[in-house]
Amino acid sequence: MAERAHILAEVERRSITIHRAQDAASVGSRTSRGGRPVSYLLTGLVRCGLCGGNMPGVRLEPKRKNEYRCNRQMNGHPCQGSHIGMPELDKEVVRRFTTKLAALEPGDLLLDLVAERWLSTTLPETAAERVTLETNRTDIDARIADLEEARYLRGEFSDAAGLSRYERMRAKLIESRSAVLSALDTLGPPPTLDIAALLETQLTSEAWEQTPSQRRRDILKLAVQRVYVWRGKRWMQPAEERIRIVWIDAEETEALNLGPDTPRRRDGE
Repeated sequence: MAERAHILAEVERRSITIHRAQDAASVGSRTSRGGRPVSYLLTGLVRCGLCGGNMPGVRLEPKRKNEYRCNRQMNGHPCQGSHIGMPELDKEVVRRFTTKLAALEPGDLLLDLVAERWLSTTLPETAAERVTLETNRTDIDARIADLEEARYLRGEFSDAAGLSRYERMRAKLIESRSAVLSALDTLGPPPTLDIAALLETQLTSEAWEQTPSQRRRDILKLAVQRVYVWRGKRWMQPAEERIRIVWIDAEETEALNLGPDTPRRRDGE
């Protein structure tokens, strides 16, 4: 029951956060309807590959491109300080994200996780109802099992009055379970994410340019857990040679040990 209460509380919190999914600009957004909006696409996602510190967006003078810079280095901590041009990193992360999604196959863990996140924001009411019903079913099944153990293993309900009470209690639980199963049948099977549709409707260059910045962040965070950046080893080394994306199905700690991706890998990994 405590787990059920936790799930319901999370569903309520999530529903309040995203309000209604019909407003596409605010899906999954905490800041689009209030609070200070996030200024840069990858704010909060970028980390220094040298020290693991946060790399916030830094607004530079008009003639220079904005950058993501190691916050620890800027505050005097002993780090050489990774930094990278904001347009370059944003473009490379979007490219890898799009390529990664296009390569996902049915049964891929990352696809399942992306689908879960996408559907929880695009179908909040249905998702909340499904979670509640599934939780109720689990709770009822546990109560039926406990009732049967009480009779057959612990020897309770042994007399005629007890058996009558047992049958009434069990019948009520079975009836409740049937009602839950009927409601789940009415909802139908959980919807699946059509990756092709997502790529064609949300991630085309035309649609992406017209999408509000917070909405872009929410879409990227469907799959991106973190972006690590290393200092360039030579002047103007391209972003693709200096970063590693940690997807939501991977351990974040692996990134610092592995270092940046090799430049020949253009498959979204």
